[in-house]
Parts: sequence; C-alpha cells; structure tokens
Amino acid sequence: MSDPALQAFLALLQRETGADDAYVQLGGKAADGGGRFFCALAEATSVVVAFAEPPADAAAVHARLAALSATFRKTLESAVAGVTRPRHAMDFARQRLDEELSGLSERAGAAQAFVFDFESPVIWGTSLAEQHVAAGTPLLESAAHTLRQHSDELKQAHGHTVRLTLEEGVEALARPFAGLYVLALLYRGPLSEPVALGAVLHAIGLIERLVLALPPIDPEPGAKVIRLHGRSGSD
Repeated sequence: MSDPALQAFLALLQRETGADDAYVQLGGKAADGGGRFFCALAEATSVVVAFAEPPADAAAVHARLAALSATFRKTLESAVAGVTRPRHAMDFARQRLDEELSGLSERAGAAQAFVFDFESPVIWGTSLAEQHVAAGTPLLESAAHTLRQHSDELKQAHGHTVRLTLEEGVEALARPFAGLYVLALLYRGPLSEPVALGAVLHAIGLIERLVLALPPIDPEPGAKVIRLHGRSGSD
C-alpha cells in the first residue's frame, strides 16, 4: 500500500506504540499473540502493530492502537478501498515477509535480502532486487546454492551472523534461525558490518515469525522454487 496518508498513519502508530512494525492486514485471523496486536476494522480488515519483544504493558498498547485506529478510521477505509485484496491470507503473509526483507535490505545497504533453508531448494522470501540483480534470478540462485555448501559452518554459528565471500565481488552475511532457516544479505560492493549487523539484529525476530507463519512448500523432486517479490499482494 503506497497511499501517503496511510503511510503517515502507520509511521505515527509505530512511533506512538513503540512497535517494531505497523501494517494493515486484509483477511486472515485477527487474534493477538506472538508479539502482534490487532484492531479490527470493517470487512475483515485489521490494523496491526508487531513487536520483536513483548511490550511491558500490553493493555496500554492495545488501548493506544484502538484509539488511533478510531481517530484515523476514514483514512484507513479510504486507503483499503483502493487496494486489491490478496487471493488468500497466505498471499498476504508472503507479501509481508517480502516487504520486511525489502526494508532490511535497504537499511543494511545490501543488494538483496532473502530467506532459504538447509533442507530444500525453496527460497521463502526475497526483497525487491536492486537494478543489477533484477535482470533475473541466477545470482540469487547461485548465492543460495553456495551458502548451502557452507551449511555445516552456518549450523555451528549458533545464531550469530557469518560473513562469507561467495565469488569475486560478491559477499554475503548469513544469519541462521529456528534451526533450519537462514536470513542472507547479498552484497556487490562495500559492506559496512556495524550497520548491517545492527539492521539484522533489529529485524530477525519479526522475520522469523513471518517465515514460521508460512505454509510448507513441497516442490517436485529436483525442482527449484524461487519466490519473487510481488506487488499489492500479487505474485
């Protein structure tokens, strides 16, 4: 959603509640939990704030979320009316993951951010690629393949971020999580570790929850599944 009024509201909501993220959810379940707080609007639409760590006063967060959502209800309804509803709730979950990875990539100065796992060819989510990566997926595919070859080293990282050279001029920061998955940042150019590591630490909690909320994908034997970034809920 690119409506300026909506973006301004979400920024205000995030600031006022101290949340790590704020967004509008179309469809799906709207039950508080996992660091997320919902305020239901009409037509199966909810305003959501998400926290990497549970807030000290959940009741205060929910009250503030409800008050601000009521104040800006017309702004929300107007913005939602112009948005194509995702086909399924999981379409929205995947879109949320891609959006979070895009934000992380920008904050960390990376060419691309993506999530893969050790056991399958699936790439679970990816940021919107920069110009030099967007010509296709060979670089992304090659990076994931090379990183999987370092699976033993990554599994022994115990939640720490590992810096790896993939090929000449291409580096990656890789952060294992949830025992199976890896968050990877791809670089073709200067890499500022303090900036990148700070961005990863800030984002990893939410990214882990978004990935674990996705349904399993069972590719055919030998298949390669690459999920490209979608816009407005479309793949």
